[in-house]
Amino acid sequence: MTKANGWLLILGVIVQMVGWTVFYPADPSDATSVQADALRGDEAMARVGLIMGFAGMIAMVAASVNIARSIQSTYASHAAFIFTLVAAAALVSTGLEFSVVDAPSDASAASLMGNSLAIGNGMFLAIGVANVLLGIAILLTKQIYLVIGALAVVAGIAMVLMPFLGQDSPVAAIAFLGWMIVSIGIGFHSIRTAN
Repeated sequence: MTKANGWLLILGVIVQMVGWTVFYPADPSDATSVQADALRGDEAMARVGLIMGFAGMIAMVAASVNIARSIQSTYASHAAFIFTLVAAAALVSTGLEFSVVDAPSDASAASLMGNSLAIGNGMFLAIGVANVLLGIAILLTKQIYLVIGALAVVAGIAMVLMPFLGQDSPVAAIAFLGWMIVSIGIGFHSIRTAN
């Protein structure tokens, strides 16, 4: 574990949360067409929110890949592979949402937004499975605080359920907050124990 991975996790959480909650103009609980209209209605804020939100997420996921690879466990190896897939999906989703902002018509914007949201649901499933695997690896190897491993399992299960229950459900809050707390916890551990 390195200090760089720890800082990427901590700063990724902060940048992502600021991007999604302060700048991103769409409400994830709204209908797809309403979300697309919100992005098109405030292009500058949408671009800032997209850059910050997805950049923070990709930073967190990239650091998670490296953290998982540093843990000597088959579970962690699988988590690293899944996190890599999540990073690729986040890049694709970023491009789609930027295309929503620049779409020539409302219909094409709604279609692009629908595709991005579909990829997002897949990302949540993958992040959930990866967090469960990473949590199990932490619990078995005891290389990181055990409470972080247990929280990773709980947050991962909530993240897997989120696409089925909706982003405005209490389970979504548990999933996101749990993922953020796990990332910050692993980040602080990485900084503290780095060589």
